[in-house]
Amino acid sequence: MGIRAAIAGLLLSVSPATAETIDAVVGAALILRLDGTPSTGYTWSLIDDQSSGLDHLELKELGWAPVEESSAKVGAPQVLSIEVTPLAPGDAKLVYGYLRPWEDVPPAKTQSFEITIKDK
Repeated sequence: MGIRAAIAGLLLSVSPATAETIDAVVGAALILRLDGTPSTGYTWSLIDDQSSGLDHLELKELGWAPVEESSAKVGAPQVLSIEVTPLAPGDAKLVYGYLRPWEDVPPAKTQSFEITIKDK
């Protein structure tokens, strides 16, 4: 599935264990949103050895926020937002793993993003 990311501030919400294809433009930031429950110790982490083209992107983790304002309770699902700014034309792949950083086990789930970056 292709998603046009030619405008700043595009939000992408994704389901776990899926791959998203994104068409992006140099300089047009987009926001990736990953669902999780950080109070369980799990977080989304970039898996460097499965990702590629990182030199084409600037990544900035914006933090966790409640899914809905009314669900700001401990243990409630939240969304991790990651700002992605394409820096140069080319292809990139981001693979995030949902894991507990202190455990030496594979991620509970993964999410990948295939990004094709075009010039303005």
